[in-house]
Amino acid sequence: MKTIKKSLVLIIIIFLGATTFDVFTQTNDSPLNISANPNPATHYVEFIYQLSEIDIEGIIIITDISGKQIKSFRIKDTKGAQACLAGRQAWDTRKIPAGSYIYTLKTKYFEASGKLIIQ
Repeated sequence: MKTIKKSLVLIIIIFLGATTFDVFTQTNDSPLNISANPNPATHYVEFIYQLSEIDIEGIIIITDISGKQIKSFRIKDTKGAQACLAGRQAWDTRKIPAGSYIYTLKTKYFEASGKLIIQ
């Protein structure tokens, strides 16, 4: 039992210590792509995303490490083309407290997320 607890603590420390790169999680073999640049961010961050061929809308949700939603952006294909929808969404982070955040791109069928550091 002590070995399991030590391993779990080590995994948590490794995850929380990752401060200079994106940590991506994709579920259901997600064809979605999302990244945040610059990361770490100070004044702004730009989310660069691409939806799958079957998605025409989605949402980018930013949460703090406790899971509280901080901001969200709706993504919608306004041209009616059902092809891969790619784009960029800027976010002014100057009034956001420094810390670790999770950004998630959700659509009807898929989900992808990463870690964002605000300094």
